[in-house]
Amino acid sequence: MGGTEKRCAKTRRKLSIETKKEIIAKREGGRKISDLASEYRVNKSTIATIIANREKVAGVHAGKGVVQICSEKQRSPRLDEVENLLLLWITERQMRGDVLSRDMICEKARLIFEGLTVSSMSGDADAERRFQSEPRLVRRFRKMGVHHVKCHGEAASADSAGAAAFAKDFQALIAEEGYLPEQVFKCDETGLFWKKMPNSTFTTGEQTTVPGRKMMKERLTLLLGASASGDLKLEPLLVYHSENPRAFKKHRIQKSNLPVFWKSNRKAWVTQTIFKEWVLKVFAPSVKKFLRQSCLPMKALLVLDNAPGHSKDLDEELRSEYEFIKVCYLPPNTTSELQPMDQNVIATFKKLYTRSLMRRYFEACEENPLMDLKSFLA
Repeated sequence: MGGTEKRCAKTRRKLSIETKKEIIAKREGGRKISDLASEYRVNKSTIATIIANREKVAGVHAGKGVVQICSEKQRSPRLDEVENLLLLWITERQMRGDVLSRDMICEKARLIFEGLTVSSMSGDADAERRFQSEPRLVRRFRKMGVHHVKCHGEAASADSAGAAAFAKDFQALIAEEGYLPEQVFKCDETGLFWKKMPNSTFTTGEQTTVPGRKMMKERLTLLLGASASGDLKLEPLLVYHSENPRAFKKHRIQKSNLPVFWKSNRKAWVTQTIFKEWVLKVFAPSVKKFLRQSCLPMKALLVLDNAPGHSKDLDEELRSEYEFIKVCYLPPNTTSELQPMDQNVIATFKKLYTRSLMRRYFEACEENPLMDLKSFLA
């Protein structure tokens, strides 16, 4: 035969405890195993195994959507209660049209666990140790019948050879000039969609899609920086599209009291003018003060990538008052491999931002149970 044969593998389906009880009831009512296998789209051996374990299945009292039984010897009753309450919360949020990220679910689970621990007034150190393991909690999602329905992303290409060559030259520069980690600084910009809901969600049951919705994509740009040692975390630069947002006027917010260097332009981008201002008014004075207080030699190295906002004449700008600061630029197309702030620093910041935001959202839901995430962010 001239064509290429294709094998069609049957997708393995995980049946919930509720569905298994339904199958057992139908079998006891006289239904054939072959008919049940066809109805539930599983192999006959799967149906036979469920029937053989009918007593074990019947003795399980699980929340709707739970697909796996865990050994009671390895499980704390409090963890079971957390999962049941978490499933109820996920279902409620799902009905309100919210999208739920892994971080959101983990944070809500922690809050539920903390609430149960306080109300019981009894500590279970072993249960708490198992619960605090986030990877373990995430693995439990699928066993609870909670799964992703959408996930996408992309990876950027990089000049690996150029990155390797620069790394070698950079190490030689550090050794030759005698820079300490406390004297080497890095900074990088990142866009923050501070009102954007997650672009994927976890859902219960067998649902594989969720209704589309218009995402809120109000963006600002943050520039984060720190010393290589982590001893000095620089005041962030925040660029927004509005100089005086309505919320500032409503709550009488003074930008000078904010923990960021606030600037604005129509596109919320870091321009060369804005970046120079941040370097001269925030970065350089902070570094000078830090070196003096730490009794370190008055010299510093600022590592920058080739972003359009990073002007190439910074050395000249710094020469008059901050000549001790030198600037080093990364080669083109090497940022993803060499930029220190891209090595999970910015990602960790965004994760902590989301966690803090979700805590505020959960607190707001306690006061108004009818509130959804979109209304909270509006």
